[in-house]
Amino acid sequence: MSYKIGILYSSFNNYDLFEGEVLKRVNFNSYPVLNIDDHSNIDEQKKGRRICAENNIEFQTNKHKGLQFAVDQGVRHLSDVHQCDWIFCLQQDVFPVDKNFFKLFEDYIEGVNLGDVGAIGFNLLDDDNTASIDSYKKYKKYGSADGSLGIFFLSDTKNEYKRMSFHMYLIISALSLFGTKKWKQKAKNYSSSRRWFCEKTFHDFSRYSKLYRGMYSCELPIWAAVAISASNWKKIVKPTDNFIFHLWFNDIAMQFLSSNINIAVASDLYLLNDQAIKEKYGFNKCSATAGRLGNTDHVEAYGQHLINFQKRWGFDYQDPRSTYKNVKDRYFGTLVDKYFNHDCRKGPITQYKKNK
Repeated sequence: MSYKIGILYSSFNNYDLFEGEVLKRVNFNSYPVLNIDDHSNIDEQKKGRRICAENNIEFQTNKHKGLQFAVDQGVRHLSDVHQCDWIFCLQQDVFPVDKNFFKLFEDYIEGVNLGDVGAIGFNLLDDDNTASIDSYKKYKKYGSADGSLGIFFLSDTKNEYKRMSFHMYLIISALSLFGTKKWKQKAKNYSSSRRWFCEKTFHDFSRYSKLYRGMYSCELPIWAAVAISASNWKKIVKPTDNFIFHLWFNDIAMQFLSSNINIAVASDLYLLNDQAIKEKYGFNKCSATAGRLGNTDHVEAYGQHLINFQKRWGFDYQDPRSTYKNVKDRYFGTLVDKYFNHDCRKGPITQYKKNK
């Protein structure tokens, strides 16, 4: 039987979370589900096989290591065996807010020309003000809300003073010029976080979010949950072990964009990123923090991914504004260059609408 949609999870020593939350909070709407184990310990693998067998979920072991290889394996399997066009890759702390989310997605994209789209992201809500401000509460009250709507890692304005309050601009400028190495890095991290398109971090968010409605192009969705075009993935993507977990999709975005395959975000399809639920099962709420602390039972160590990104793509992921110029000729005529020279505050490059 062929299906429009397939659903993919990659698991690493987290089957209590998978059983206790994912299987209780996600309605798969009878679409095929595949779990790929990323070399959990023996006891966890046994547990995972049992859980999957009891819930009609296919179980495979990653033939390599890392999320890119797991997704590649899953995309090819679900596409080849079940003829799935779109493969959902979800973190296990991400849950649809509508019980029929996957069917809604299938209806949502019907009649929309997405041949040049490699992946679609969504409106990611949270209920603990991690990124947005009360977005899940607003959604429950009003039926709509703006959570995290993407990351403008290329198209954010090159003028620092437009990206934050004047007070913060003075502080960041002073630290960048006169601070110690530690404080210069903190200033860089703060500046980099301003590219995250949500109320908590993006300056004048309420003004610019009005330009981003429906399905629009964006160089980087919130990769905690993405729907991947199986055909474009198989045509373009070559997985690498340079990004085991951190920045795994950022690298995929660059592979798509440098091949002129765009990425979209659907602002009116909602998911909840319930990061705090991981603490119930003994995990750190934040995967990056856990990696930095060396808590690698459930996540990968926080390693060389930023260095690897710059080696692979030629510019600093955290600071493309000052480093992209060194490789701009490499990306001439591609969507990478188009996004870099676009100002996200003017709205999206492309709006995707149903054909009349």
